[in-house]
Amino acid sequence: MNISKLKSEMKRQKITYPKLAELTGISLSAISKIFSGIATNPRAETIAKIEEALGLQSSDIARPYLTEQEEYLLHSFKNLSKENKTLVLTLCKKIELSERR
Repeated sequence: MNISKLKSEMKRQKITYPKLAELTGISLSAISKIFSGIATNPRAETIAKIEEALGLQSSDIARPYLTEQEEYLLHSFKNLSKENKTLVLTLCKKIELSERR
């Protein structure tokens, strides 16, 4: 789940950062860094704790936190045929190799 969705849910429930820190056991400093964008890649367990505290279904505790763009790509990939998934993976590998050079 992305940060903007979490912020919206916090606003809807009228939960402040200090209250969220209390509910999750995560420090107020860490909460502030996550929601301000300073912490750009929070741990999956941290996001899962926030989702749980807000009463939300965890997006996937084992999956690392993803940006909106990454979530879109993952969703799109899941809807592709097996053949097209193979093509996309092949292209990704080629791009990755070219960026290493």
